[in-house]
Amino acid sequence: MVENSLDIPFGEKRIPAIITSHHSSNKDNNENAWVILTHGAGGDMNTKQLYTLSQHFASSGFTVLRFTCKPPNFKYRVKVFTQVIEYARTTLKASRVIIGGRSMGGRVAAEIACQSQSDSVIDGVFCLSYPLHKSNDHNNLRTSHLKGIEIPILIVNGTKDTMCDMNLMNEQFNLLPCISKTLNWIENADHSLENKNFEQTMKEVGQMLVNWCSSVI
Repeated sequence: MVENSLDIPFGEKRIPAIITSHHSSNKDNNENAWVILTHGAGGDMNTKQLYTLSQHFASSGFTVLRFTCKPPNFKYRVKVFTQVIEYARTTLKASRVIIGGRSMGGRVAAEIACQSQSDSVIDGVFCLSYPLHKSNDHNNLRTSHLKGIEIPILIVNGTKDTMCDMNLMNEQFNLLPCISKTLNWIENADHSLENKNFEQTMKEVGQMLVNWCSSVI
C-alpha cells in the first residue's frame, strides 16, 4: 500500500489530505474509481477507523482520498468537501467518485450528494454512523440531507448507536426517494461502530463498503 500526503488549496487555506492506493495500478477492476471520505465532528483523517477503511479500499483497487476539516461547522465543511471533490476531479483526474464520511462527515457527504447529483459528478454516497438525532433525543430528526438524494446511497449504523434509533431510521429510510438505497446495521456496535472486536467489525464494514462501491461504479 502506498500513502502520499498533500495539501489541497482552499482560498488562502490548505486542507491536509492523504491519498492511499495499491502499489499495483490494475488491482481488481477499480483502478479508475476514487473514494473520498472524511471524519466526524471530533477526530481527523488519521483516526484508526478512517485509516483502516482506507487500507481496505486500497487493497481492493480503489484510490482513497481522505482529509481533515476543522472546525465542525456544517456549512464550512460542505464548502471544503466540495472543493476537495473538485480538486480530485480536475487536478488528480478522478473519473469515478464515491463520497462518504462518518457521523457529521456523512451528513456533509449526503448534503453534497443532494446538491450535485444533477451534473453527475458523484456516483454514490455512503454514511457511517449517520447521526439521525442528538444522543437519546428523538426530536428534530436530521433528514433534510437525505430526502433529496437520487444517486445510490449506503447507510451503516450500529444497533446500539444512541444517535440513531433503529426504528426511526428504518422508518425514515423507507421514505427516501432514491431507487438504489441500502441500510445495514452492525450488531451491538455503538456510534463509533465499535463493539467488543474492533478489528473484526472494521473488516466487516470494510468489505461491506467495498462490495457496495464496486456495485455502483
